[in-house]
Order: sequence, then structure tokens, then C-alpha cells
Amino acid sequence: MISTFKISNIILHIVLISFLIIIIFITYGVSLEETVMKHQISYLFEKIFGPIKSLKSDIKLFDNKYLESLKTDDSQETKDKIDKENRKILLKGAIVNSVLLFIAILIIIIIGLKYEKKLDDGRELNFISYISTLVKYNLITLVFIAITYFSFVTYIGYSYIYIDDSKIALNLIEKIEQKLDL
Repeated sequence: MISTFKISNIILHIVLISFLIIIIFITYGVSLEETVMKHQISYLFEKIFGPIKSLKSDIKLFDNKYLESLKTDDSQETKDKIDKENRKILLKGAIVNSVLLFIAILIIIIIGLKYEKKLDDGRELNFISYISTLVKYNLITLVFIAITYFSFVTYIGYSYIYIDDSKIALNLIEKIEQKLDL
């Protein structure tokens, strides 16, 4: 039979890992995502348009007026709207995770007060030792998860090419043909 300590540990792991992933995404992932997106766009642009650079004077696609019309709305109003929507999403996530954390802590406290608190080696723990051991085990796990996440995203996720340039190029060429009636 699984011990109450293991049940408490699993519950706390799930909730704390959820918080850690959200915190890392907000603080590190978002900034890196922008860099990755720019890297992917540069890669895609070179793969698609690199071979036809020498023909740019013959292609109206590269006309300055046309390029100006492609630029997106970069106004403060647009940025404010995006920030407002992002804040709503973050607030919802924070509320859901806070409720989960509250429930998890409540369950752990109930288990800690009501049931036997033994470790696998048979040692009996008082309530304070029970909670401090849970926190210690979970902090160790969180440190390793954070290191793994940072390492993966920084060294693999950043450099990994996950776009299929052939499909995108084909789709782009089809759209250009449609627009230019070729």
C-alpha cells in the first residue's frame, strides 16, 4: 500500500511543477520565443527567397510600396490590446493554480494531521518534520526540472528547425500565383 507521505509528495509535486512551468514560461520562455521566431523566419526566408534574390528587380513582390503595405499595425493601441489579453490569460492561470495549490496544501495538512506519517525506512515523523521533508524533496525536484527546462529550451529548442520550408514555400508560391493571376 502506498504511504501517506508518498501521496502527499505526489500531490505537492504536481502543483509545484505546474507553478514552476508557468513561472519559467512567463519569465524566460516568452523572451526566448521571440528570438526563436525571428530565427525561424530568417531561416524560412533564406530557404524560400534566397535562390531568387538575383531576380529581385524583375519581381514586383519586392517593390517598396508593396513591402510597405505588408507591414503590420505596430501602434501602441495594438500593443496595449495584446498586453491586456495576455494579462487576462495570466490572471486565469494564476487563479486556477492558486486554487490547486490551496487544495493541495489543505489535503497535505489533513493527511499530515490525521494519518500516520512514516517514511519508507520506517521512521515516524512529527507534523513539522513531515512538512519540512516534503518541502525539501520537492525543492530538489524543482531545481532539477528548472535546470532541464532551461537547458533544453536554450540549447535545443532555440536551434531546432521545426518548420517545413518545402510546404510553406509551396503554399506561398500558390498564394502569389493566385494574387498575380499567373
